[in-house]
Amino acid sequence: MVLNKDIILNIIGNNKRFRSPYDEPQGYYIIDSVGMSNEDFDIEFINIYYEKLRYAVYHADDLVQSAFDDRFYGFYGVDRTLVNSPAQMCSELYFDSFVMTPEDQMISSCLSNERFMFGHFIEVSWDSNWEIRYVWIN
Repeated sequence: MVLNKDIILNIIGNNKRFRSPYDEPQGYYIIDSVGMSNEDFDIEFINIYYEKLRYAVYHADDLVQSAFDDRFYGFYGVDRTLVNSPAQMCSELYFDSFVMTPEDQMISSCLSNERFMFGHFIEVSWDSNWEIRYVWIN
């Protein structure tokens, strides 16, 4: 379920760690679970999503840093002529997507920066308590 872009933009504000909800492809949504119709996405799920997004905006640096591994800098898809160190890479990553699974309120995001990781990303999933479930780079 794609959400209201204006509300998302209002939550994100000018935080450099999040891309615009108006960019394509759309990266802000709740996963349409098997057997759920749009009517099943009641306001409770939508409000939980917006609260999780607010939390992520407020804690963006900490969330990115906790998911980042210095070894990602050595990944073949990172153009090291455009980013000079693991610390710089980590500081310039942004949330390319922010997706919630309604059943368990897990958040999955792709962290990227098209300037030095064009076509590649770090996928991170957090459980409902913001504990990292998994991280991998592609």
